[in-house]
Amino acid sequence: MRPRGLATNLLTAAASLAVTAGAVETVARVAFRIVHGYPYAAHHAFLPDPALVYHNNPDYFVWAARPRVRDGFFFIPPLDDANPSQRLWILGGSTSAAQPDGSDWPAQLQDALADRAVRVVNMGHEGYGSSQLAGLWEHEHDRVRPASVVFFEGWNYRGALTSRRGFRPANAPSPFDGPLPRLSAALVDHSAAYGSAAAYLHKHSRRDPCGDTTRYPEMGAWEAELTAALARMARRDRVFLVLFPGLAMRDDVRPFLGRDWNQRCVAEHFAFYRAEYDDRLAVLERAAAASGALTLDARPAYRALPPDAHAACFRDFCHQTRAGNALLARTLRQELTRQGALPSG
Repeated sequence: MRPRGLATNLLTAAASLAVTAGAVETVARVAFRIVHGYPYAAHHAFLPDPALVYHNNPDYFVWAARPRVRDGFFFIPPLDDANPSQRLWILGGSTSAAQPDGSDWPAQLQDALADRAVRVVNMGHEGYGSSQLAGLWEHEHDRVRPASVVFFEGWNYRGALTSRRGFRPANAPSPFDGPLPRLSAALVDHSAAYGSAAAYLHKHSRRDPCGDTTRYPEMGAWEAELTAALARMARRDRVFLVLFPGLAMRDDVRPFLGRDWNQRCVAEHFAFYRAEYDDRLAVLERAAAASGALTLDARPAYRALPPDAHAACFRDFCHQTRAGNALLARTLRQELTRQGALPSG
């Protein structure tokens, strides 16, 4: 075949492939909107600050009815530089992240402080570990200008900036990913056909719904990273590290764990979850002592509950219900007030 004929055939094949792919993508986008009630673009409509390197998808579409609740890539009311309110800055993972219904504990803490000149600035973010929270503190500090920082860290360990084990959402590659994972993440972010197929395969693949139950192997590295981050922060701010509660922190809750997979996983692997929880808290206590960070111990309030009430505070190993978050907000408010970080009354 002559070179010109070969080139023509290749161009024709490429054009046909492009037309077919475009048709498939168009059908997939229409089908997605019919099934879910919102466009695929809204599913991943998220533009992070590139200086933070690693991003995530916070389900933008669930905030569609609240367009004013947005500050940068956080779903909180925008910061008002003219407002002289004292700012309490929350840094954490999904256990702190803002929810559209206001059920998260920072939102409930803000509601409880409505009559005080205090602004709770919640920058909790799904999947963020210590590396990402430290980067976020450095990047956003001068804009937030906090009076105090509440660091709610420990569920996600080191984070995806420094560890291959960090949480990576399907539409965002970690710094450790090669070309193929990066291509897959880009396709999930932009293609309804590919993203829907990937989600279907993930949902219907054979795997343990409880996930990995091997002990975290980077505890030493995480402790060093966390301690160093807290020390940097404590040299500049008044930093409080939360000693948080967990579903598996008490042996007597086992008979009261639910049958849905979230709590069932804890019941079936209780010894693992208990050991994981105890190890995390031991690291937090040592990191606080070594760095000069203050601690907010939320555990006594949960230990005082009957075991069935304690179990009812949690949706799974770490995420709480609205009632659990309300208890956490009250407890942290009391602790912050006792230590002078919030006005009394």
